[in-house]
Amino acid sequence: MRILSISGQNIASLAAPFRIDFTTAPLAGAGLFAITGETGAGKSSILDAMCLALYGDAPRLAAGARSDKVPDAAGEEISASDSRAILRRGAATGWAEVRFAARDGAEYIARWQARRARDRVEGKLQSVARSLARAEDGQVLAAQTQAVTEQVEALTGLSYEEFRRTVLLAQGDFDAFLRADTGERANLLEKVTGTGLYRAVSIRVYERTEAARGAHAQLLARAAEHRLLTDEARTALTAEIAAKTEANATSAAERSRLTEALARHRRHAEAAAQVQTAAIALSEAETRQAEAGAARAQLDRLDRAAPLRLPWQAAAEARSRLTSARTAAEAAVSARSDAAQARDTQAKLAEQAAAAVTEREEAFKAFGPIWTRATELDAQIATAATEADSAQAQAATARHAAETAARQHADLVAAKTRARTAESTAETTLAELAACVPLADAWGPIRRDLDAHRTASDAAQTAAKSLISTRDRAQALAQEADAAAKAEATDQTAETALAQAAEAAQAELAPLEAAHPPARVRDLARIETDLAELARALCEAAEAAALQASADTALQVAQTQETQASAQESAAKQALERAEVQIAALTAPLEQADLALSDAARSLRAQLADGNPCPVCGALDHPTPAEAGLVHLAERLRADQAAARAAAQTARDALTTAQGARATADARARQATEDQTRAQTRATAARTLWAEGQARLAAQPLCPPLPDTPDAQALTTAQDHIRALQTAETAAQAQIATLRNRLTEIGRTRDSLRRALAAHRATRERLAATAAEIAQESARAEERGAEATAQRDRLAATLAPMLAAAGEHDLADPGLVERLSQQVSAVGAARAALQAATEALTALAPQLAAAHSGAETAAAQAKAADQAARDRAEALDRLSAARAPLLDGEPTAAHRSRFNESRLAAQEAHRTAAAAVAKAQAALAAADARGGDRPHRDRGRAGADRGRSRARRGPERRRDDRGGLGRADRPATRDGRGAAGRIARP
Repeated sequence: MRILSISGQNIASLAAPFRIDFTTAPLAGAGLFAITGETGAGKSSILDAMCLALYGDAPRLAAGARSDKVPDAAGEEISASDSRAILRRGAATGWAEVRFAARDGAEYIARWQARRARDRVEGKLQSVARSLARAEDGQVLAAQTQAVTEQVEALTGLSYEEFRRTVLLAQGDFDAFLRADTGERANLLEKVTGTGLYRAVSIRVYERTEAARGAHAQLLARAAEHRLLTDEARTALTAEIAAKTEANATSAAERSRLTEALARHRRHAEAAAQVQTAAIALSEAETRQAEAGAARAQLDRLDRAAPLRLPWQAAAEARSRLTSARTAAEAAVSARSDAAQARDTQAKLAEQAAAAVTEREEAFKAFGPIWTRATELDAQIATAATEADSAQAQAATARHAAETAARQHADLVAAKTRARTAESTAETTLAELAACVPLADAWGPIRRDLDAHRTASDAAQTAAKSLISTRDRAQALAQEADAAAKAEATDQTAETALAQAAEAAQAELAPLEAAHPPARVRDLARIETDLAELARALCEAAEAAALQASADTALQVAQTQETQASAQESAAKQALERAEVQIAALTAPLEQADLALSDAARSLRAQLADGNPCPVCGALDHPTPAEAGLVHLAERLRADQAAARAAAQTARDALTTAQGARATADARARQATEDQTRAQTRATAARTLWAEGQARLAAQPLCPPLPDTPDAQALTTAQDHIRALQTAETAAQAQIATLRNRLTEIGRTRDSLRRALAAHRATRERLAATAAEIAQESARAEERGAEATAQRDRLAATLAPMLAAAGEHDLADPGLVERLSQQVSAVGAARAALQAATEALTALAPQLAAAHSGAETAAAQAKAADQAARDRAEALDRLSAARAPLLDGEPTAAHRSRFNESRLAAQEAHRTAAAAVAKAQAALAAADARGGDRPHRDRGRAGADRGRSRARRGPERRRDDRGGLGRADRPATRDGRGAAGRIARP
């Protein structure tokens, strides 16, 4: 942003309107310029005006807390941080305005204004008014305090605090900016220079770098978790994967076969369930057929009665129509009677409504003149009341002015009396202080001599004290030099002892370091790692041996199970063959027996006769076996066939079970063979791993020898030996570290002692130089004391005569100057009081004359105003007395509205009654039409004519221009209480 101009009025010490334009000469090309002036001239007020216009706040307001209160000219207290406190004392309004160029390149005008109520100096402070407008077209962008602040912050890019610390550094704030911490100052400078973007870029770069570094660390950690397999281990895993794949394929084939068998059994079970469900449904259908016999008989009877249903329904409908017609006739007669009665009732109500309308219209006409008179009196009363109130106000104002003038005159008389008294008092005081007048006239030189005498006395005393102090310091320096020499000797002895201790520690450390080099720890750690590898190889070998034993046992069990399953399969096949042969042998005899027992065979046997040929075989001899024997034979054959089929099914089941057991045994045998191969592979890998570790350990002199094949006892012995060596090495390294730490501590202590010895030498040199300086200072103190004493004596000789005239003799008295100053001040105060009283009397003379004349004039005006107010009040009372009898004092508009509403309500009731008569006549005509009775219709028509004639009897009046009816023939009484008034009044 850029400030273009600052203007304002009545801001702190700047009373007159001012404007500073930075766009015109000479400030436009000045570059750097200064605001100078005396204290209170308004330098800071210019900066306050700029801040007020932009942000509604100022630097000088920051010194006061919100709880602090300051008095205001209106008699109230406001907060010390309130921006209205900058308004100049004795001013009714003040404003500040700034024209500036914002970040968008446009120019804007920010304005702040404070004023007092009614623009009077003693008025109460009003709320601050702020605005922000576009300079180009004058359009106001914001007029609320908070909205203006937000807009200015958006346009400038700076808050008030940032503006104070960057663009504006008021008195003392530049120092505060320099003392601000690094972070706060960096934020402010970033905003001013616009380099915040680079900070954001650096933050993004740092975040991405940290993220990449973290990802890289994670990848390294994950890589460290994985260890590359050896060729042997990779070969073993490949073989294991192949074995598992083959076993998985075998299991999948077995699973497919078992799944097909399960599906076949499931279909068989579903078919059996369907057969059972069909049997149950058949049984239920037969039961329902038996239960429906009675229903079928009822259906037969209904079919026989069907031709009679239509005639019966027609007769029933005829009887129903006859009953409805009779009921409708009775209802029509009753409705006609009710309609005639309702028509007569409505006709009477219509006549009553017409009479009410006439009565309301007459009453409304009667009140017309009264309302006119009342309206005129109301207007006159309103005018009289206004005039009476105005007269009362003028009388009050005149009385107040008279009282004020009398009070001012009395105040001036009292002031004149006080001035006379002050003049007399001042003259008396000057007479009493006549002896001190010469002292007061020459007080300036005398006061300077007195100050010089006291200064010389103080200098003499100071020199004497300084001389004593330098002598004490010299003695203290001598003692300090002796103490420094003793401390130097002690430190030198301690340094020599530490040097001997360092040599002893170094002699102890050398053989330990030679016997226990740092590489020994690494070698032991590497041996421990290799032994752990051997332990893993030993564990692998043990697991391979266990797997080999388990596989051998499983293979033997599988082979035994396979042999048993093969024997069971062979037996099941033989049993199945025997059962199928038996079934085939029984099928033909059973079929012949069934044919012999059939109905056709029985019929043919019944037609056979001795001597006649058989129609089947042509034989003439017809031996006929007993039928009971045939039945018994057929049953026995059928039982044998069922037993043979059961045996065949049992054999099939046994064959399936044996085949499944043989397949399972084969799978187990193959798995056992694979386990044997895998166990051999793992044993080979374990031996290889042991050999590699043993070869590495053979090259380590610290490791005991190990066998070529895995040996648990030898490995345990080696591990124990290495652990013992590590324990001893740890203790030795700890001792070496302790000795090194001791040597380091001795070295630090020796360094400290060397620095202390150097400090002791420097202290002795410094003390020697200080002693020389003290000797020189002592000599200068003696010289200054002599000079001060001589000057004191000379001034005492000069002042003694003048002080003796004033009654003072002791120059060393501490209260001498104060007493003399009081006497001189008393003389000056008396002279000033005398002059002030004289000037006051001179100034009061013309004021007293003017005040006396003004008081008399104000009293006469107050008396005349009181008489005018009484006249206006009497006129108002007369008009009110004339209006009171009219309408019982009720307002004219309310009275007229009430009567008009009553009249309109009567007209509405008349219209409603006429509509009801027409509706009743229509109902009667409808009843006549339904009843078909001609005489009744004629009478109804005549009644309707009478009703219409009554409805048309309503008064026909013309309305006047006020919405009411025309004037009535009957005149109203003078007070509005005629017949119409009495009827209409509730």
